Amino acid sequence: MLDQIFSSASNGLILFALAVVAAPNDFGRIALLFTLLAATIGVLRGALGTPLLLAAGSGNASVLRHGGYSVAAAGIAGVAVSVALIATGALLGTLNESLLMAATVPVVLMQDTLRYTAIGLGRPHLAAMWDGLWFLGSAAFWIIAWLNPAGLSPNGLVFGWCALAVIALIGLAFTLGTGPRVRGLWKWFSDDPWHRVRYGVDSGLEQVSVFLVLGLAGLYVGENASAALRGSAAALAPLAIIGSALPLLVIPETARNGRPPTETWRVLMKVAALTSSIALLSGVLIRVLPQSWGRLILGDTFELSRHIVLLIAGEYTVAAWLFVIGVYLKSQNRSTEALLTKSVFVATTLLVTACALAVDRSALSVALGMLIASTLVTLGALSWFVPWREPRTQGPLEPSHRTLGQSSLDEHRLKGNTHVPVEEAHRGGSLVAAGVPCQESHAAIVWPPDLGDSQHHADHRYRRQTCDAWRGN
Repeated sequence: MLDQIFSSASNGLILFALAVVAAPNDFGRIALLFTLLAATIGVLRGALGTPLLLAAGSGNASVLRHGGYSVAAAGIAGVAVSVALIATGALLGTLNESLLMAATVPVVLMQDTLRYTAIGLGRPHLAAMWDGLWFLGSAAFWIIAWLNPAGLSPNGLVFGWCALAVIALIGLAFTLGTGPRVRGLWKWFSDDPWHRVRYGVDSGLEQVSVFLVLGLAGLYVGENASAALRGSAAALAPLAIIGSALPLLVIPETARNGRPPTETWRVLMKVAALTSSIALLSGVLIRVLPQSWGRLILGDTFELSRHIVLLIAGEYTVAAWLFVIGVYLKSQNRSTEALLTKSVFVATTLLVTACALAVDRSALSVALGMLIASTLVTLGALSWFVPWREPRTQGPLEPSHRTLGQSSLDEHRLKGNTHVPVEEAHRGGSLVAAGVPCQESHAAIVWPPDLGDSQHHADHRYRRQTCDAWRGN
């Protein structure tokens, strides 16, 4: 968790520093570039990082192999994103900043993916060490911006942040003893690619929606509206940092121990309640913060942001529950349902925000639209999934559930019995996920069905088949 805090905080601190040294309209344009980069990081954390988390415990050699391929894929994706970043910067009039960022995008993405390899290996302290260095450098830039804002330029801040990214990548790759792996990359990617696509789209959709909302606000209201929205979000960045660390804790733990869904939800519910309370309190504190203090955090952008920060904090309060629903689904490897939930959220946010802008072209209306959309989707998701209810039976596993048994990520071998292919665990339609104890009754189905079975008898037959398949009998 400390590693994720350092990684996300370094991104937030550089935005704080830019807000201090740049004019509000310039900050709004540069913030759009960083939002595009954040959206790409979000996509790759899902497509490449989540499968590495689900593979935790499959063996260090396997994690290193998949980590090497993931880092190479991140570098290739970074080149494509660099082109898009340059084009966006040229349109926004921030070509110099976009060129600096574009040169470092592959490095940033490779370093972020390498962090997941360290976590999969059970060595997150190494990632925390190098991300900590990156964080300290970003904090130093922020402090310098406080003390001498005239001595720094946006270009200088972006260049310094990018240099820190290069140091963090080289250092982490050296201490882990691994790097990009190109040979066999296409074969690795083509093994169950839709599973990765679902997680990638799910993780990136939220950042893409933020980018589109900021773009709509900038187009119909002006750069000051984008700066106000981004500034409010930056002021609440610590909550987003804590939230982004949650999957790194919950998903590997659930994959290793086969934790029941209701137990996972009880833990996540406490996290959501705490996060919601902190979000609401933070919004109130920022709203009443003296202007002289607020300018130290966001510069001239603070005065624009403070008028809408309560609405943004309210949106964070509600969205905390929607976020933990997504983590809950991912911890059960239900990638299709997680993607569907996030897609509904993004579509609803864009629709309600566009309607709000049609009524009143202001940053306040955009913030209100975001709050309404989050409330509608969160209430709908809670009523649809009912995560606190104990499941009676479970239907057939979707194809992506094979990852729990490492079929696509570990050469079709079952964890704990490397000589038994996953296909041999099929007993007339039953698929057993590795890591799930025999006494658990939520990982497979009974086949053939017997309509005369009582619920108790069917559950007994299910456990018998599950245990037989697990033992390879």
